[in-house]
Amino acid sequence: MALSIKLVRLKSPRSVKDPELSKIAAQSSRGPFTEHHILKIDRREVCFLSYDIRHDRGYLVLSEMFVPKELRHLGIGVMSLLVSEMFTIRQGLTKIILTPSPLDREINKTDLTNWYKRHGYKKISGRTGELEKTVLTFKVNKIFS
Repeated sequence: MALSIKLVRLKSPRSVKDPELSKIAAQSSRGPFTEHHILKIDRREVCFLSYDIRHDRGYLVLSEMFVPKELRHLGIGVMSLLVSEMFTIRQGLTKIILTPSPLDREINKTDLTNWYKRHGYKKISGRTGELEKTVLTFKVNKIFS
């Protein structure tokens, strides 16, 4: 059975139904390059993602990624990274940059950094705490709305 996976751009944090995701969306900062998205799997909201899309610099900044507590350790974080990579490619960009920073006190920063490293992110030389990943360019199926 195939899963339905959609990355939906938020127009308002009030449109988020999941209480944890709604709270994070409402608190998330916005800038001129910022877009907020909700990842849905089979129509269920499973992850909040905040991106700064920097066409002027050729990369995407993954500013925030949050999976509700009850959905952690189910592979949703990994799925969110993969969808973020496809989104990056769709934007015509080839790199994702992030600074691991837990949005939940139960998550250790070192563990979070190591999790990103296990998924292909590498330390950026000369920049404190920032990680990057170059994404491969290929044709992406339409999973974005």
